[in-house]
Amino acid sequence: MTAFIRVTTAVMMTWMAATGARLTAQDLRIDPTDVAAIRVSVETLAQHVENFAGLRVRVADAIVERVVSPRAFILIGQRDVVGLALSNDRVGVIIESGTVTVVQSMPIVVIGAAGTFLGGQVAGVLTRAEALTETERDALRRYPLVVAMSVQSPGNVNLLHGAPPLAK
Repeated sequence: MTAFIRVTTAVMMTWMAATGARLTAQDLRIDPTDVAAIRVSVETLAQHVENFAGLRVRVADAIVERVVSPRAFILIGQRDVVGLALSNDRVGVIIESGTVTVVQSMPIVVIGAAGTFLGGQVAGVLTRAEALTETERDALRRYPLVVAMSVQSPGNVNLLHGAPPLAK
């Protein structure tokens, strides 16, 4: 699995280099009808967030480490849970709209725009009408961020509440 993720990341980086694609800013507002998402592990996203900033990602090996609020939580990778890795890699997640029902140690799949906390502030995602609380800011500030449009169980059960339905 790790080799697949690294190969996927390498292919994406090669494509960006070959096509001259450049990210001029972190636009964490992505179109819900855009179906392409890069599959990435928590560890890879945490260590290389600058390479994924502004792109749609699918974090499928995630475990909820801490629930900050009904719309914010922190993820770790499955390898950390089973003791196969001794990393401090974490990813913060903020729900774009609505709330989510997750509990600590729950495996989940998150799809959304990757970036940094600062990038989210600059893009206006974190300063919208429902601005982050001080607790949410303090908990998420030090981690790479995914502005989630979709949060599901590994069995594809939607865990979001009060969010507008995604176009299919």
